[in-house]
Amino acid sequence: MVALGAASVVGSSWVYTSSSFFAEYGAGGEIFGFCIATVIAIFIALSYAELATIFPRAGGGVVYAYVAFGKKTSFVAGWALIGAYMAIIAFFVTASSYLLAKLIPQLDSGPFYTIAGVSVHLPELIFGVALTIVVFVFNYFGIRLASGVQRVMFSAMIIIGVILLVVGFSHGSASNFWPAFSSNMQPIPSVMRFMLPAMTYMTGFEVVAVLAEEANMSSRKIGLSVVLSVAMAGCFYVLVLLSSAFVIPWQQTATYKMGVIDSFTHAGFPALGYAAFAVSCLGLVSSFLGLFAAAPRLVLSLARANMLPKVF
Repeated sequence: MVALGAASVVGSSWVYTSSSFFAEYGAGGEIFGFCIATVIAIFIALSYAELATIFPRAGGGVVYAYVAFGKKTSFVAGWALIGAYMAIIAFFVTASSYLLAKLIPQLDSGPFYTIAGVSVHLPELIFGVALTIVVFVFNYFGIRLASGVQRVMFSAMIIIGVILLVVGFSHGSASNFWPAFSSNMQPIPSVMRFMLPAMTYMTGFEVVAVLAEEANMSSRKIGLSVVLSVAMAGCFYVLVLLSSAFVIPWQQTATYKMGVIDSFTHAGFPALGYAAFAVSCLGLVSSFLGLFAAAPRLVLSLARANMLPKVF
């Protein structure tokens, strides 16, 4: 369950958006912001852990809202979560093809439509929809298969992450990271400003609570899994980003487009650039799997409370 929760938290865009975040907030703003966001998320996870221990039922927040505030609030909470999951899945559909287009530029061509100033090409859309169907099939055959795939991917992410850390810290220098802010940046406001986007990267741990009913473990271990999921994901973010700020000067990374990927590539480790790219891809698919696993359980909990037809 820890692997399932942590893999659902660690997404993909943090790998390549660190360039723009370094430029806007400084390396210190992003990394220290992630540290604070991790602590805040752990406190939130502690409340989830307590509730998951008391109510180990499918649905997580829907169940807690129903018990505490009644049917109306639970209805709003359930559909808010389902809406959020649907929006994130829509993002993953295009993000997956965006990543692959870096390897196969031909995907970024052909018929397209524009939304929010971004062009979405037909080949990208086809690939994203195909990936969605594959993830759906994994979940269709049960949580055991999906969680098994999740554990394999999370293990691969950890192995690659450790390699990035070893190379980044052994071949890099603290002088590349420090000073962690540009002369025109105010350290504390920069850290505080990044905390909000950082919190969006700390979501996903609630998947453990949503799946609590099917977990083959004690209630206490379920609660512990929620907290450990957040702690592991936060540490992963911070250490990988810090290694990228060690391997070359972070100000240089801020001028690139692909964040951690470009950091290791321009430091003379192109293979590790591809490894960082792989972490981004694995993070995307693992988060995708977590959302697909959680969404049906939310629908189930709404149906149990007679807020949806029993057929669900």
